[in-house]
Amino acid sequence: MDRFFEILRDLKEDGRSIVFISHRMDEIFAIGNRVTVIRDGETVGTEAIADTSLKR
Repeated sequence: MDRFFEILRDLKEDGRSIVFISHRMDEIFAIGNRVTVIRDGETVGTEAIADTSLKR
């Protein structure tokens, strides 16, 4: 899994957009810039990772 995240970080540094879907917030915080929460098929919100926390 470490190699996978390394590849994602390299792509991100190259300016590529990546859609990463996960229920594991630690993974999202490790590689993401923004997070969109979808609940019951509806978008709840989108925020910059820097503006949120795991406790929220």
